[in-house]
Amino acid sequence: MIQEFPIKGIAHITGGGITENLPRVFPAGVRAVVRRWAWPVPPIFHVIAKLGQVAHEEMYRVFNMGIGLILVVPPDAADAVIARASALGDRGYRIGDILASRGEEPQVDYVE
Repeated sequence: MIQEFPIKGIAHITGGGITENLPRVFPAGVRAVVRRWAWPVPPIFHVIAKLGQVAHEEMYRVFNMGIGLILVVPPDAADAVIARASALGDRGYRIGDILASRGEEPQVDYVE
C-alpha cells in the first residue's frame, strides 16, 4: 500500500487510543476531526463504558475502539485505499478529516 498510495502518515492505535496516537503522525498546525459513527465499535467497548461508567472521551483516549491502524491519506485517495484494504481481506473506513488548526482546539476532535 505504501508504494501504491500517497500515504502521509500511519498511526498504530494502541494504549492511548486514537486521541493520543493519531497526533503523533501529523505536523503542528493541523488537527483531526473524527466521526464517531463512521465505523462499527465492537460491543465489548460499550460494555466497558457502561459497567465502568467511563465517559466517551475517556474511552477514545484509552482504547482503540476497534480501530487498530489509521492511514492518513489525501481525501481523493481515501476510497481507493479502502477498496484496496478490502481486496486484501481487511476493512477500512473513512473516519475523519485532517484540517488546519485554529490554535485553541484539541488535536483530535470527535463529532457525532
